[in-house]
Parts: sequence; structure tokens; C-alpha cells
Amino acid sequence: MEATTGDRISVVAAKTGSVTREGEILEVIEGGLRVRYRVQWSDGHESLFSPGPGVATVLPGSKPTAHKSTAKSTAKRASAKKAARVKQPAKKAKS
Repeated sequence: MEATTGDRISVVAAKTGSVTREGEILEVIEGGLRVRYRVQWSDGHESLFSPGPGVATVLPGSKPTAHKSTAKSTAKRASAKKAARVKQPAKKAKS
């Protein structure tokens, strides 16, 4: 299984009745014996994942995304939204 940053991964449940997990691959970490993926799962949490044979399916992503710190990017988005809400005072017309 070859995967790249931005691809989607779907992991088959190990137990009957468990839910299939899906997420986005944020980073591919290649080692000497295996490949690991940093995945952001659909429920929002991130983890390192080392799939066993036949456990995961990789689906091509729409576009690659760079791995960024979630805390920093969330703070930047929040401050951008706050700045957009702040209105500039209206200029008074000269009489």
C-alpha cells in the first residue's frame, strides 16, 4: 500500500460490530522495516498508525496538505475571524 500526504485512509474494524475508522494522512514516516502514518481521524484526534496486512485501504486525496500544528492553526483562524468582526469606525463627513 502506497500512500502520500493528503490521501484518505479507511481502517477495517478488528472486531465484529465495531465501526470502520476513516481519516486523512497528514504525514508518511518511512522506517527501515515499516511505514507509519500520522493520521487525523474523522473524530478529530491525531495518532501514528502502522497498518497490518489487509487492514487499511488508501483512497487518493483531493489535494496534499502540509502537516501543521493544530493548536497554532486553530489560534490563527480564531484571531482572523475576530479581526474580521471588528469594524472600523465610520469617518465623519466634513460640513
